[in-house]
Amino acid sequence: MVLLIKTSQQKVFLSFSNSESIFRITGYQTDYIISRKAHVKKTIAVACDHAGFELKECVIDTIKKTGCDVIDVGTYSKESADFPDYVKLGSDKIINGKAEAGVFICGSGVGVCIAANKIPGIYASVCHDTYSAHQGVEHDGMNVLCLGSRIIGSEVARELVTAFLNAKFNNKPNQIRRFEKIKSIERGDFSVSNKIERILELGQSIWYDNIQRCIIRNGELKEMIQRGEIRGLTSNPCSFRKAISDSNDYDTAIAPMALAGWNCEKIFSQLSVEDIRDAASLFTELYVQTDGKDGYVSLEINPSFSHETEKIVAEARKTWTAVNRPNLMVKIPATESGISAVRQLVSAGINVNSTLIFSEEQYIKAAEAYISGLEDRIASGQPINKIQSVASVYVCWIDSKIDPLLEKIITEGSEEQAAIARELKGKVGIANCQRIYRQFKKIFSGERFNALQKKGATIQRPLWAATGCKNNQYSDTIYIDSLIGENTISSVDPETLKAALDHSSIKAGLPASDNEIDLVFSKLASIGISLQNITEELQEEGVNTFENAFNSMLGDLNKRSDILKKSLGDLYDQVMSNFKKIEENSILPRIFAKDPTVWTFDIQAYPEIRNRLGWLDAHMNTAKNIEEFRSILKSLKEDGIRKVLLLGMGGSSLAPEVMALTFKEISDLKLEIVDSTDPGQVLEADHSHPTSETVYIISSKSGGTAEVRALLDYFYQRAKDTLGEKAGSHFIAITDPGTQLERIAKELNFRNIVLSDPAVGGRFSAITPFGVLPATLIGIDPAIVLEKVNAIAKKSTPSNPVASNEGAALGVYMGTAALLGRDKFTILTDPELESFGSWLEQLIAESSGKNGKGIIPIDIEPQTDPSVYAKDRAFVYIQTSGTQCDFIDQLMKVGQPVLTIKLNDLPDLFAEFYRWEIAISVACSLLEVNAFDQPNVQDSKNRTVAKINEYKEKGILSEPEVLWEKDGVKVFYSLAEAANETLKKELAAAKNPAEFISKFLTIANSGEDYVAINAYLPRNEDMLHKLQSLREEILKQTACATTLGFGPRFQHSTGQLHKGGANNGVFIQIVANSHTDVEIPNEGMTFAVLERAQALGDFEALMAVNRRAVRIDLGNQSPSILLKK
Repeated sequence: MVLLIKTSQQKVFLSFSNSESIFRITGYQTDYIISRKAHVKKTIAVACDHAGFELKECVIDTIKKTGCDVIDVGTYSKESADFPDYVKLGSDKIINGKAEAGVFICGSGVGVCIAANKIPGIYASVCHDTYSAHQGVEHDGMNVLCLGSRIIGSEVARELVTAFLNAKFNNKPNQIRRFEKIKSIERGDFSVSNKIERILELGQSIWYDNIQRCIIRNGELKEMIQRGEIRGLTSNPCSFRKAISDSNDYDTAIAPMALAGWNCEKIFSQLSVEDIRDAASLFTELYVQTDGKDGYVSLEINPSFSHETEKIVAEARKTWTAVNRPNLMVKIPATESGISAVRQLVSAGINVNSTLIFSEEQYIKAAEAYISGLEDRIASGQPINKIQSVASVYVCWIDSKIDPLLEKIITEGSEEQAAIARELKGKVGIANCQRIYRQFKKIFSGERFNALQKKGATIQRPLWAATGCKNNQYSDTIYIDSLIGENTISSVDPETLKAALDHSSIKAGLPASDNEIDLVFSKLASIGISLQNITEELQEEGVNTFENAFNSMLGDLNKRSDILKKSLGDLYDQVMSNFKKIEENSILPRIFAKDPTVWTFDIQAYPEIRNRLGWLDAHMNTAKNIEEFRSILKSLKEDGIRKVLLLGMGGSSLAPEVMALTFKEISDLKLEIVDSTDPGQVLEADHSHPTSETVYIISSKSGGTAEVRALLDYFYQRAKDTLGEKAGSHFIAITDPGTQLERIAKELNFRNIVLSDPAVGGRFSAITPFGVLPATLIGIDPAIVLEKVNAIAKKSTPSNPVASNEGAALGVYMGTAALLGRDKFTILTDPELESFGSWLEQLIAESSGKNGKGIIPIDIEPQTDPSVYAKDRAFVYIQTSGTQCDFIDQLMKVGQPVLTIKLNDLPDLFAEFYRWEIAISVACSLLEVNAFDQPNVQDSKNRTVAKINEYKEKGILSEPEVLWEKDGVKVFYSLAEAANETLKKELAAAKNPAEFISKFLTIANSGEDYVAINAYLPRNEDMLHKLQSLREEILKQTACATTLGFGPRFQHSTGQLHKGGANNGVFIQIVANSHTDVEIPNEGMTFAVLERAQALGDFEALMAVNRRAVRIDLGNQSPSILLKK
C-alpha cells in the first residue's frame, strides 16, 4: 500500500492487486473505497419500470457495444410496474459487487433517482446532457445514471450512456475530499457544521495550531476557513521546525536566500514572514467580518531572547513591520522579561499573544501588562480600539507533568493519598484553566478595564493552548469538551481538530464553581504537590523546548544550504557572485521600471523592449476578462460544442497545449492544437473534430502568421461546406488589436473576437487571453490561474528582497551556467508535467539565442548513465511526484549541477509561467542579449516566401544538389569550415543511411556541440518514438546533448537560437514524402508544398550562417532506417 496524499484532513492510500486498483481513503470520519477494475470487463445493472421499458433495449445495446456485460433486472414488459422495486434489484447488484454501475430508467428519470439515492452506496443522478453524464462520475462518484424515456430519445440516450461508461472517478484530492463528505452525510453525520455553530454560540473561537507552507498554497487552509472550522492560526518554533525540517516544501524558496549568502537565522525569518503573511491574507475577510475579533495569525519571536526585554521588543517590532498585516499577533513568552516587553509593545500598538502561561500568577501578570500598555498608549494620545491580545494558557502540559507524580503516590502513598491521587488524574490542567478563567472574568469586568473599554479597548481573551491529549487513558477531546466558555479561544492541532469535529461533546464548561475549582487545588496540596513549583518549571521547560526546536531548525536550514551548494557543483561560487551582482545593479527594480539598458545599450531597441514588458502585470489585465471567458464557455456548452481545435504557432499555442495535456482529466471541452502544416496532421485533426461539435480558435498575436492563415482558410472552408453561413459561429479569434486577423474575424462573423495586450510578446503570453481563455474552456477556473500567478508576481516585485525572488535565482543559475560553458540547459520533469518543456523551449531559446550567444534547452531527452554527460550541461528538475529524485542524486554524484523546483500541486504550473519569464529576463541580462526580439527568424520566412513564389511561377520547388543517395534516401549536407576531404570521402563511401549519419556525426564535439533533429514529419506518438530512438543513439555515439523539433513548429520556438545563437549546433533536417495531401483554399498549393517550402527555406537559412547541417530526404522510408542495425 502506497501513501499518495497526506493532508490535515485525510490520508489517501493506493493498493494494488492483480485484477484491480483499490483507492482507500482514510479520513477523520470513516474509510471508503473506490475500486476501478483494470483490464476486466465491466458489468452494468439495468433497471426500469413500464415507462422506461422501450428505451431499455437501446440502453442495453449501447452498453454491450462499449464492451460491457449487462445484468437486466427488469421490468420485462410494458405492464404497469413500481419503479422502486426494480431500483432495489439493480442497486443490490451494485452493492453486492455483481455490477460496477447501473443505468435506471423511468418516465422522467426522477423517480428512479430518488429511490436509488435512498440506498447506501448508490450515488445516482438524472443526466440528460453528456457533460453531466461524465462529470458526475469524474467529480462526484456517481455510479448510477438515471434516464427519462419520456424526455429523451434513443440517440441522446446512446450518447449519455457512452459518456457515463467512459468516465472514471479522477481521484484528485478535491474530489476525494468532497466524496468523503457525501459519505459522511450518508452515514447521518450532519453534526460538523452544527458543532462549529454551537461552539461559536457558546462564545469560543477555534484557532488552528499548525503552520505548513503546503496547506497555505494548495488551498487547504483557505477551505478550512471557508467551512468555518477555524477562525485563527497559531505557530511556534516547534511547528515551524516540523514544517521546514520534515518536508521539502521550502527547498525552492531557500535556494535564492542561500545564493544571496544569507545565514540560517535570516533565511528562517524570511520564510516565516512569508508564511505568516500569506496565512494572514487568507484570514483577512474573517478579520474584517468580525471587526477584528478573530482572523489572527500568531508568530513567535526568537525563543533565545525570552529573558532579554530589549531584544524581545526589537525582534517583535521587526516582525510586526516585516509581516505588515493588521491581523498579526506577535507571540511573547510570559517570562519576567517578556511581561515587560508586552507592556511596551501594546503601548506601541502591536497585537500581542502572551504565551507559555502555566499559572494563575503568570496569567495575572500578562493581563496586567496588557492593561498597563493600553493605559500608556492613551497617555501618549494614541487610539486603543484596534489593539487585540490573547493570553495563551497551556493545558495538557500540566497533566503531563503532574500525572507521573500522582501515579507514584497511587503506588507508594497511603490509601487515602492514593484515593485522592486517582481522583485528581486528568483534572488539574482543566482546573488550572478554570481558575485562570475566573481571574479573567474578574479582571476584565473591573472598574479599571471598564474605563479603558469606554475608550475602545477590547478584552484580552484566554487562549487554551496544547489542548491535544497525550494520555490515551483520557478522551482525546477532554480539554476541548471541558473548556468552552464565553470570550475564549481553543487552539487545536490537526488531530485534535479532527477529533473535536467528529465526536466532541459541545457544552459550556466555563465558568466552573469556585468550590469545584478550589477543591482540586486543596486536594493537590494535601498530597504534597506544589503547583507553583511545577508551573515555574514548565515555563522554563517550554522556553527550552522552543529554543531547542528553533536551533534544530536552524541546523537543518544550514544542511539545506549545504545541499544546494553541492547540487550546483562547480557553478555555486559564480552563481552566488552573479546573484549579488544583479542585486548591486538593481536588475529587478530596473526590469519592473521597464529599463531597456538591463539587456542592451542599442537605443534603437529601446522602444520595442519597453513595449514588450506588459507580461509583468498581464495577470491583472487578464482578470478583467474572467467573466467574458466564463460566458464563452457557457454559451459553447449550451450550443452543444464538445471540442476545441486551436490553430496557432509558437507562443499562441504552446501554453494552451501544456494546460490541455496537464489537466486532461478535468476537461469541460476537449482541446487539441494544430501547429503544423504537415498534411497528415491537418487531416487527422479535421477527421477527429466534426464541425458541428467543434469550435476553432484562431490564435495569432501578429494576425498574419502564414501557417495560421493557411489553417484558417482550410478549416473555415470545411466549416462553410457543412454549416453554410453559420460557419463563423464556430470560430473564435484571439489576437492583438488592429491585426489582419481581427479584420478577417469581423468579416466572417466569428463567434467571438478576444483582444490581447499588444505590450506582451508571444512567448510571454501564457497569462493573457492566449493562454487563459483556452484554459477556461477545458475546465480550469481562470480565477485559480490568476490567483496562483498573482501570488508569485507579488513575491517577485522589487519591494521584496532579491534573495526571496525564486525566479531571479533561477535566472542567475541559467545565465551563469551558459557563461561558464554549461549552455545545454537540460529540463527534467515528472510524467504529469512532461509537456511543460515544450513551452520552456521557446521561452529560453528564442529569448536568449542571438548575437552568437544563447541557452540551449534540452527537453524530453532520453536519459542515459549520468557519467556520459559532458561538462557543458546544467540541469533543472521541476518536481511534482518525485519520480526523478534517484536520477537527480546520480547526477549530483558525478558533479552535474542541478537546481530543483518543487511544486506543491499541478495548479502551481500557472505560477511557473511567471517564474520562468522572470528567470529568462534575468538570465538574458547576464548574457547581455535582448530577451524580447528575434532578429534571425525573418530570414527563414523570407526564403520560404521565395520558394513558394517559385513554385507558383514554375510549378516546382528547387531542391539542393544531392550529394549522397542510397536505399531511396537522398542527402545534402553543409560542413562549413569543418569540412575536410577525408570526411567527405568517408561520407561518400557510406553503405547505408545509418552509416552515413554515424560518419557525419563525427564532426560533433562532446562538451561543446549539440545535435538538433529538425523533422518535417507528422508529429504523432509513432513518429516521436522513432525519432526519440534516433536521439538516444546519437547521444550514445557522440555524448552530445540532443534536441528534437517538428517543423515548422520548432521554427517558432528554437529556430531563432539555431541561426542567431552560438555556432555549436550540428543540424539534421529530415523530410519525407507525404502519403496524404490537401489543398490550401485560394493559395494554389497544398499543405505538403507549403511544408516542403518551409523546410527548404529553413535549411538555406542555416547554410547562410555557416551551420553544420545535413538534409535527409527519406522519400518513402521510415526514420528507423537511420538507426544502426
